Amino acid sequence: MALRHLTLGALVALVCWLCACGGGGSGGTTGGATGGTTGGTTGGTTGGTTGGTTGGTTGETTGGTTGGTTGGTTGGTTGGTTGGSTGGGTGGTTGDSLNVSDFAPAVGKGTAPSGAPANMVGPWATRLLLATSSDGRTWTKLNRNLGDQTNVPTAIYWQDRLWVYFVAWGTADHSELTHFIALAHTTDLQSWVYKVVKIDGASTVGKLMTDPTVVVQAANANAVRLYYSYVPSEGAKMETWCASSTDGVSFTTEGKAFSATEGAADPQVLWVGDHYEFIAGYEMWPQAGTLHHATSTTGTSFTATAKWSPGQVYTSNGVQLAGGDYAWYGCDLGATDDGTTGVRQYLWQGGTWTLQSGVVLACNKTTNPMEYSGITDTAVARWPAAGHVMVYMTGIP
Repeated sequence: MALRHLTLGALVALVCWLCACGGGGSGGTTGGATGGTTGGTTGGTTGGTTGGTTGGTTGETTGGTTGGTTGGTTGGTTGGTTGGSTGGGTGGTTGDSLNVSDFAPAVGKGTAPSGAPANMVGPWATRLLLATSSDGRTWTKLNRNLGDQTNVPTAIYWQDRLWVYFVAWGTADHSELTHFIALAHTTDLQSWVYKVVKIDGASTVGKLMTDPTVVVQAANANAVRLYYSYVPSEGAKMETWCASSTDGVSFTTEGKAFSATEGAADPQVLWVGDHYEFIAGYEMWPQAGTLHHATSTTGTSFTATAKWSPGQVYTSNGVQLAGGDYAWYGCDLGATDDGTTGVRQYLWQGGTWTLQSGVVLACNKTTNPMEYSGITDTAVARWPAAGHVMVYMTGIP
């Protein structure tokens, strides 16, 4: 769930606040100007003049694109890295190869948006850590940090590498408070490439898009589908939309996949042999533990079924285990960091999701100083070297 520690109403208010503050425009000025200037210096005079002037004036999309494209490959790359999470990074990815990072992950806690309640814990205060397991039940923590100021992970093993999609917070220099959908991919769980996800040619910086979930398409193993929470217009309920990609970075919108009168946030999708399973939370959480449940054979349009009540566990993401079983993973509501709560597992048995006994991974700040304030989101994917890999979200101490 985006900003898992928040109510979804607070999430909507926060996202609307970000949009009203013009995060994308500011990012375009910062990223575009930086990308244009650096691109001009490295890539040539034309890139510096066009990228810097146009990028700084026009804004995120034009600034990033013009600065990255006109300034050349080197200019685009430098702009993406220096500009960080915003405009520069957006444009910079256009000419970059898959194996060149668009930005560097943050280190340490970020700054909460102005006016946010003191107890509000959002992506500015969380990080993503790694664990591995041979059977999906017994996990070994690797104590490796994928990045600070990140949350809502989703993961797949595709094209011989692990792809982790998430929401990142802030710009590289922390000058702007905003969010965007990003990804990191790796072939060894140690060296990572960080990319800015694009939908219809532009990043999601400052837009009402969050909560990514990605699956390999059942009908085309050479393509992936991104699901995300989206507010299509001011005052509208949050919906689930989807987009398709063949490179894992640039996506093309396919349209609305699910909506409900209560709103729908934090979509989770998994292929279970003959159809896709869909689970999502309510926008305003009228009843804790009650989730939307829907199915689809295409993955682009879901039909609602009876609501699902998993109790005091909020499901996060699913995977087909190495042994063939389909599993959802979720986290205890009211997570703690004393080792008593954490990640739980559901298995697809007889056409229903059945909760398995025990906690499969717990947060314990006493034995692991990298963790804090519980485990509140998780993603699991196949990983040939160890069986499975988990990306889990916890607080930054």
